[in-house]
Amino acid sequence: MEITAVLLARIVAFIEVQELNPKGKAYYPDIAAALIKKFNFQVYPTKPEDFDETKGVRFANGKFADGTLDQVQIFSHGLMLDTRLSTDVSEKLLYDTLVWAKSELGLHFDERMIKRRGYGSQLTFESEMKMSKLNPAVGNISEAISSKLSASMGQAVAYEPIGLLFNLDQSVTKLMPGVFSIERRAEVPFSDKKYFSNAPLETKDHIEILKAFETYLLSRPKII
Repeated sequence: MEITAVLLARIVAFIEVQELNPKGKAYYPDIAAALIKKFNFQVYPTKPEDFDETKGVRFANGKFADGTLDQVQIFSHGLMLDTRLSTDVSEKLLYDTLVWAKSELGLHFDERMIKRRGYGSQLTFESEMKMSKLNPAVGNISEAISSKLSASMGQAVAYEPIGLLFNLDQSVTKLMPGVFSIERRAEVPFSDKKYFSNAPLETKDHIEILKAFETYLLSRPKII
């Protein structure tokens, strides 16, 4: 397996944002101006309605020492930060920024204020694996579809599974961390062996699961 790109490395820190400025000493436009200057954001709030934390106060297209800072969003009950490096980098950047804001802008911050964390990871990778090897039944279905369509269309077609999805039963929980998916890259020939995967996990855990999945499929015997 070769990881070809990190498309998203997201950290969500669940924190009561009002507690960062409990007495209103820090002026929100001043905080915004300092963030814009620090990260050279090209997209940022400019109107009073842009500072609506229920919708998310958004800063985007910035940069920092290690690379691009895709976006930061401030919500009433949390902070979200996206890079394209790794969730470890994103998490450290968020923490360092909160420490900086405490020192430079007079905000109140203690790491214990972050009660929970959420992650988002999106990767593209190349692999020799084929999902038809998951189970003989999967290969049989692929062959049956291919055979019947080849007959009706008058030309050979070859179907195979292109995706695998995992999710929670959303009818019994309010938690919605997101779908874990492994899919063929859209609009790319199968012969290019390119895949996309989304996960509500840290980057390192996401890659570990993908590698274990690939190892399993590559060790499976060829389905006849």
